[in-house]
Amino acid sequence: MFLYSKKPHIVLLSETWLTAKIVPRFINYKYYRKDRSNNGGGLMILLRQDLEGVPVELKAFNNGVLEYQTMEIQLKNEKIKIFNCYNPNKNLRPKEIIHYIQQLGRVYIIGGDFNAHHGVWSSAEIKNNSSGNSLVEILLVDPNLVLLTPCGLPTYRCPRNYGESTLDLTFTSGNISDKFSVALGPYLGSDHVPVIIESSLEINKITKKCLPKWNVKAVDWKAWKDLLETRKPNFPEDVENFNERFTEELKEVSSKLIKVKTGSNQIKYNKPWWSEECSKAVALTRRAFNVVKNNPTGDNRSNFRKLEAKKKKIILKTKRESWKVYCSQLTDSSPVSKVWETIRKIKGTYRESAYPIQSTRILTDFAKAEKFAESILPNSINAPRRNKEGDVVSLLSSSGESIEDSVVQEEKEGYNTRFTVNELQTTIDQLKVKTQSGIDNIPYIFLKNLNANFFHGLLALINLSWRRHTLPSTWKEAIILPILKMGKDPSNITSYRPISLLSTIGKVMEKLVNNRLTWVLESQQKLGSFQYGFRRGRSTMDHLLILENEIRRGLMGKEIVISLFVDLKSAYDTVNHEELIKKIRELGISGRMFYWLSDFLRNRTFKVVVNGTLSNKKEMTTGTPQGSILSPLLFNIAVCDLPDSPNTIKLAFADDLSYHYRGKDIEEGIKAIQDAINQLEAFTKIMGFIINPEKSKIMIFTRKRICLEKITNVYMGTTKIPFVTEHTVLGMTLDSPRLTWGKHIKKLKTDCLSRLQTLKAVSGTSWGADRKTLKIFYNSFVLSKLNYGSILYESA
Repeated sequence: MFLYSKKPHIVLLSETWLTAKIVPRFINYKYYRKDRSNNGGGLMILLRQDLEGVPVELKAFNNGVLEYQTMEIQLKNEKIKIFNCYNPNKNLRPKEIIHYIQQLGRVYIIGGDFNAHHGVWSSAEIKNNSSGNSLVEILLVDPNLVLLTPCGLPTYRCPRNYGESTLDLTFTSGNISDKFSVALGPYLGSDHVPVIIESSLEINKITKKCLPKWNVKAVDWKAWKDLLETRKPNFPEDVENFNERFTEELKEVSSKLIKVKTGSNQIKYNKPWWSEECSKAVALTRRAFNVVKNNPTGDNRSNFRKLEAKKKKIILKTKRESWKVYCSQLTDSSPVSKVWETIRKIKGTYRESAYPIQSTRILTDFAKAEKFAESILPNSINAPRRNKEGDVVSLLSSSGESIEDSVVQEEKEGYNTRFTVNELQTTIDQLKVKTQSGIDNIPYIFLKNLNANFFHGLLALINLSWRRHTLPSTWKEAIILPILKMGKDPSNITSYRPISLLSTIGKVMEKLVNNRLTWVLESQQKLGSFQYGFRRGRSTMDHLLILENEIRRGLMGKEIVISLFVDLKSAYDTVNHEELIKKIRELGISGRMFYWLSDFLRNRTFKVVVNGTLSNKKEMTTGTPQGSILSPLLFNIAVCDLPDSPNTIKLAFADDLSYHYRGKDIEEGIKAIQDAINQLEAFTKIMGFIINPEKSKIMIFTRKRICLEKITNVYMGTTKIPFVTEHTVLGMTLDSPRLTWGKHIKKLKTDCLSRLQTLKAVSGTSWGADRKTLKIFYNSFVLSKLNYGSILYESA
């Protein structure tokens, strides 16, 4: 509570006692930790989200005793280094301290638990120790080092005898020492009292921003519709201007009733179980602590202990009661997301927001956004075809079909007819209102509340785009949000997942086109029987059952099964647009559908947003658009003619590709797999895919005794593909040579035990849950894990 009520800019923590398995959460703070390899110790620096800072690595002192970490913070006109340290009650030598001070530069502040005793800063009758003498020696010889801690500041109180001492010290460089003051903070339940350091230095703060969006909570949609009724716009006949006018009309009406969210997007600290009784108990305990501090008599000590115990009991009781209230709101039909939302509220946790490229010297949001954009661009390796003048050649130039032909095709093919009211209404009814809007800032909820006039206007816009086979530029421009992956290092740019925001109006039309195109390709069986990804009526289990059946048949027939699992690097981002359009044409798609899809892939752009700041616009020349409804289907089209190889079967779930040989001769099998790789390599070069040979794997299943070292190697180019005895496919861990499922069951046991620990935490020691809620939790997070693939590993 102290952290979230006082909101300090920087917090230095010593003796964190954290291990790699413990991942703390701090709302609106980013943290940098340095754990000790063995038990105990450990340091952490908390940095408020509106500050810029980067970790600095110092050269370690040989055989030093000090645990340390350093951050560099951007001030208004210069930088300051923050040195956080902990001395685990060992003899600190002057040379070690000087070694680190010399690396801190001109402006610095040092803080930490030094476990150093000396009369210079301690008024208590405690003998000077070696560490204290070392610090005083340096203060005498270094004119730039200043001790900020005033004499007699009791930062530590012994829990046994309430004896006071000054162990936590603060130093600074002389050029800024007059800008700091040091005082004790309130009692927080620890034997160390927090030290509050205030400064008049001007820090370069980050203004937390977010892209403008409508605050659609508690909107009177009837009044909004009534306002729409007053608008009678005449829409232009070209697609670009029609779309612009349509969106502007919606925005103009909305601006009269709905506020726009701009500026800070802070997450507030939330402990819903906290009550007035908790606040009162904490206040009484702090008051008793201050009394003991000033007058440590036996009665005062006893009173403090009683109030401390009472405070803990009240907090525990309040948390239990609050949890029961939350759980009473849940029923058997409650969605699982509600259960997790309740748990997060009780725990006060939150999802960490993106904060890219922390550990580099890139400090502006625009520079970070540009860096992210550059990291996305290398995937677009296939430049579009250009003529001698450097202009992009149209994807349609070699299609062999004139624009006039599309009118003829419209009459011949039902998928080229205009979209109907029923199609659009069904699509809008299926929209999820919580989906974030794209560059045009039109949320789905606007489209779900259109009046009849604007509904038909939307249909007219969609059909105009369909007839002219042209998309407005805003439908082809993506806003990319970098979201930190769970448990990944926030300082590494590869730790972020790009989430693409597209125009909601454009996505409505994509859904309409996707429905028609899917029906055509599935009814004509054009996507290939080997593909199980993103297809109705097919699942991961279908894919895995076929694979297991092939392996079992081989084992029962005393044959050898050789499986090649192919890893494609950023498969969706590297699809060659020209080849994709050519395949669409070869599948028999013509007329408006063909021309509209061609324009859909042409001239696509994106911008990356970091802290409300957009990068420059970048052109995406390859790949299926990330976040697009059409992307999974377009990818399936791209791989629909995956090459066959003699004596092998092929399987695919989206971009998870594999080839499998079953036969008597291992050398024949190796040759078949090598042929499959050669054909696949030729195919991927045409389509723009990149095979990662190091991450691709080969497994051999057999009852025969084999020596992997003596088997002929399989190569992709000059790189050898590794033979392995364990590989995970679609969440199931295969083990060779006999497919016992032992490795999978072992992993499953570990994972489920971990989930049961979560269940215990929910049920448990400090706040309980009723039986029905625990059953919901168990079914969703433990039983579902056990059930997945049980039809496969039941043979173990």
